Amino acid sequence: MEPLTPEEQSTITRYLTRPPRGRLDYFSGYTAYIVPSFLFALYGVWKTDFVAVAFAYLALLIMIVYIIFYQASSSGIFYSAIKKLAENSGGEATPAEAPVDAD
Repeated sequence: MEPLTPEEQSTITRYLTRPPRGRLDYFSGYTAYIVPSFLFALYGVWKTDFVAVAFAYLALLIMIVYIIFYQASSSGIFYSAIKKLAENSGGEATPAEAPVDAD
């Protein structure tokens, strides 16, 4: 039986202790990044300032790349931990159906 690493244990604990969130909650978490960039882009369009529009786009692009890398790293640890837990359970498990998201 292979034990979970501290990083895997921390990841599982984080997922289990946070309450379920709806799609609106996830979206509202990113408004601090989306709204200022959007307003800056609108300002650039209004003033016909290409540099402002490009800066706003670049800010959003950097944020998206950061989120993708963070989630890829986190999902790898989560996958590893779940795989170990499934292997240590001793039985052949069949995949469950995807839960219905109740917004």
